[in-house]
Amino acid sequence: PPVFYGGIKLKAQIDKTTGNWILPVPANKSTALALTINNNLVPIVSTGSNKFYNVGKVDYIKQNDSSLVKIAIPNDLNQTLKDLPKEQWANLYANFYVKWTNVIAKIIDYSYAGAYFQIKVGKIPNHLLIDQKSRYRILNGADKLEKGDWYYKNESTIVYKPRDSDKIEKDDVYYPLLNRFLSIDGGEIKTVDNYYFSNIIFNTGGKKMNDNGFFSHQAAEELEAVIELNYTKNITFDNIQIRNVLSNAIWIKKMNENDRFVNSIVANNGAGSVKVGNAGSKENELTNKVFIENNKIYNGGLIYQSAPGIIILQAKNTTVKNNDIENYGYTGISIGMRHSPLGFPVNNYVGYNSIDNIGRGELDDMAGIYTLGGSDSTTIYNNVITNVKALNYGGHGLYSDGGSKDIILKNNLVYNCSHAGYHTNESFGTKFFNNYLIDNGVGLESWHYGKGSIELSKNVIINNGNINNPDWNSINKKQDASNVFIDQNQGANARSLTSTTNIMLKKESFYYVPTVLAAFKSKGIDIVDFSKVGLIKK
Repeated sequence: PPVFYGGIKLKAQIDKTTGNWILPVPANKSTALALTINNNLVPIVSTGSNKFYNVGKVDYIKQNDSSLVKIAIPNDLNQTLKDLPKEQWANLYANFYVKWTNVIAKIIDYSYAGAYFQIKVGKIPNHLLIDQKSRYRILNGADKLEKGDWYYKNESTIVYKPRDSDKIEKDDVYYPLLNRFLSIDGGEIKTVDNYYFSNIIFNTGGKKMNDNGFFSHQAAEELEAVIELNYTKNITFDNIQIRNVLSNAIWIKKMNENDRFVNSIVANNGAGSVKVGNAGSKENELTNKVFIENNKIYNGGLIYQSAPGIIILQAKNTTVKNNDIENYGYTGISIGMRHSPLGFPVNNYVGYNSIDNIGRGELDDMAGIYTLGGSDSTTIYNNVITNVKALNYGGHGLYSDGGSKDIILKNNLVYNCSHAGYHTNESFGTKFFNNYLIDNGVGLESWHYGKGSIELSKNVIINNGNINNPDWNSINKKQDASNVFIDQNQGANARSLTSTTNIMLKKESFYYVPTVLAAFKSKGIDIVDFSKVGLIKK
């Protein structure tokens, strides 16, 4: 298929002393935080071989709609920054990991004697301020390079330390230039209708970083995509590949209807893959009937760690089905973007998706599938969610967050998550039927002293002593005798199924199922065939 590159191929020269590749920086006013090297997105190096630093003392100095933030730094980082050549500071950023989001800001001042650096940020709510519970990396602070690392030596030169397999005569390095490959924009009076895109590869591009940096309240919701649709009908993307872009892949944004993104691949991206709807849309502006089906989506959130694999904002009648989603830094599939039961992401269907390796231990308060705000009549069914891992708290399989309302969760399999198989936080009218929650940090969990309401029936929860947390006992719930709770009481928290023998589990294809399910039929528990989860082979 044809390949559209949104970047420029850089011509490398070899430094005969170090063996490093020396590459020119195209003239532009913003900074690419990743390059495409040998068809893989490679983020810029961080100080100390990509190590994290804990935030020290923080001082905020307000300036109208922004703040100067002074961060005390440890001795080893202070020495590293002192030794950096001044010309390298033009592209020096700090990436802060704050609860469930990240703040990327340019370093604008530094004092060796005072052991601090200073950044400038826009408005950040109090609950997401950078504080001593946060951690960070210094981007472009290359005190040394490992093989496969690169950095900006100055504003016109990139240095790359090649891997043993890299060959300068055959391996390509691309610098992203285009913010967007394709915009399809109709209007309120006349939409753009009936276009079909197939067998195309979009490679390298996306919005670069500028001096203003980046902040998102949640899920990188404002971040752009390299393909964007507004006021369209019957637009199909079939067998498309979107690879190595700095931002999101495709945003089916405002007032679209019956659009499709199917049978495609999204890989190695700086943010997420597919966004549907717009967080600020009113009820009469909603995107409607979008289908996201049979896509392979992997290795995302490489720059903007808080971006989900797929997110439905304010949209209705969206179908997300038979997708493989793997290796994202925050959440696999996110639905809704308002802390209120009055949102509009209604009648959405999320089923038969395989979701694996979410969180990566980078952020907190996430899930394989996450809902926020009113999502009336949304159904989440027959998904397999595995290996969700948070840094400190909130690495859940299924998560109904503030204001989630009238959601049906049924026939889902969740295992090996660092925290809860299912977590609820002030969600109401939830129907939780025939789900299997196995070997998670805790089976069922609630916050805020059990506020919310839920109906449970025919669920199987197998865990190692932590069936539910204390707040779960006070939640307003309707729970019948058909639920099965098995306490293995083996002491450990979440365990790796690949290294732990569990007599109640057997492996079927890529997932595990309880061997004892047949014995639960008398309780009315349905035996779910998970072999149809994930990609449909054609």
